[in-house]
Parts: sequence; C-alpha cells; structure tokens
Amino acid sequence: MRIIITGVDGFIGGALHEHLSKNHEVIPFDRESFTKLIYTDSIEPTEADAVIHCAAITSLDECEKDPKDTFLVNVYGTYKIAKYSIKSKVKAGILLSSGAVYRPGNKLTERSPIKPSNIYGLTKLLSEDIVLKGDTPFTVLRLFFPYGKGSPEKQLMRRLVNKVHHSEPITIQGNDGPLMNPLYIDDLLRAIDLVLMSPKKGAFNLGGSEHLTLNDIISIIGATLGKVPKVKNCDGRPENMNCDSTLFNKTYDFKPATSLSQGIRELARALNSNE
Repeated sequence: MRIIITGVDGFIGGALHEHLSKNHEVIPFDRESFTKLIYTDSIEPTEADAVIHCAAITSLDECEKDPKDTFLVNVYGTYKIAKYSIKSKVKAGILLSSGAVYRPGNKLTERSPIKPSNIYGLTKLLSEDIVLKGDTPFTVLRLFFPYGKGSPEKQLMRRLVNKVHHSEPITIQGNDGPLMNPLYIDDLLRAIDLVLMSPKKGAFNLGGSEHLTLNDIISIIGATLGKVPKVKNCDGRPENMNCDSTLFNKTYDFKPATSLSQGIRELARALNSNE
C-alpha cells in the first residue's frame, strides 16, 4: 500500500512513518514539504492508496499566541491536503483530530456537545468539516491525550513525568483534578492499522481504557519512577476530559493493550536515554 503521511517530523507522524514503512511504501511530508504544499501548487500529485494527515500546530500556547498561523497550518493546510488527495487519486484518508472539539465532560461520546474552548480545538473542528464534506472518504480520529516515546516537551504526560522525576511541584484543581484516559502511542498505531485495512467515513473517539483522575495518574507515575510526587491542590472545579471509545472499539474490534503504568515506564525509559 502507498500511503501519504504528513507531519513525519512530529510525534505521531514520525511514529507512523517508522511503523508503516516496515510493510508499506510511505510518501512522507515533513514541515518543509508541507509548508510548500500550503503556499504553492508546485508539488506534483503522486498516486496513493491512503493519506494520514498528522501535520498541525498542537501546542495550546502556540495556538493562542499566533492564531493566524495556526489557522493557516491546521485549517488551510487540511484543505490543501484534501485537494492534493483528490489529485493523487487517494482512496481513503485518516485525519488525526482531538477531543478538544468537545465541551469538557465525563465519558464523552461522539454525540456529546461540540464546543471547543480554545483555538486549537476550533481549528480541529474546522479541519474535520473540510474532510468529512470532501470527495475523499475520511476517517476522523478524535484523540485523547496521546503520549509515548517522542512526545513533545509541552505534552501533558511528558511534563508530568519530568516534574515527578525532578521532584517539581504539580498543581491540581480540587482534590483529584480532572478525569482523563490517555492513549499510548503503540495502541494508536494498532488502531490506525485497523482503519487502513477497513476505512469508515465518520468521526470516532479514541482514548485509553483506563479512566483516571490527574491525581491517580501522578501517583502511578510516582510509583513507576520510585518517586514521591509533590502535589499542590488549588481551588477550582476540574473539567473532566475523558472519552467513551465504544464506537471505535466495536467497529474495529479494538482494545488498547498498554496499561498506564506500562506506558509511563516506556516513556520514562525513553526520556532517560535522551538525558
């Protein structure tokens, strides 16, 4: 199978490039070539069976600081890759979206209220609209806190591991903080394998199988690293951000295989090897 992957110099795109190159022919788009695609029409189409669109500005801080560039990359970039997919006669596509399209809540389903609370979530929602109304059938995966080897420094799970490892204080709202269900990168790669074999048009939530409070997650990180976390509680009502992945799990007979403690152990090992 010939597969176009955008964002191969990022966390998920890079992992996909390495993973899928073992059994497929990958046409990679890094930051330079994707920027060229956005600003010009000079990149010649190449026939492909599928496209996986990972390229995006994902840092919430960067999105808020430069919304113009964020819309250009995340929204217009999606429009350009959708057009490029048509020219390349792509049969099916996968868009990596985010749970940030929803209003915060507990066990969010695909029918939960759509109400992004930040620029990033808004750009993802607009990107979904572009591909779902386009000519190429796209599967949209709304990811919840993906983490693992290669995750960016500002990514939540990596920041938590670093803070516990270096005995830095972590502030959480209320007694336990929000509920979430982080998804380990290896499980995400398995899920994408299944979608490539049997693409379905529409949007699906995709998160880990363990629904834990932020305090639970910090405790597991501490136990895994052999450290006592420094937690500070503050006033405020935590906003849960965990999803119900039943629709995807039943459609693709899928179940995440990596426990949070296993995922944290692998992430910590990767971070230690880079120090």
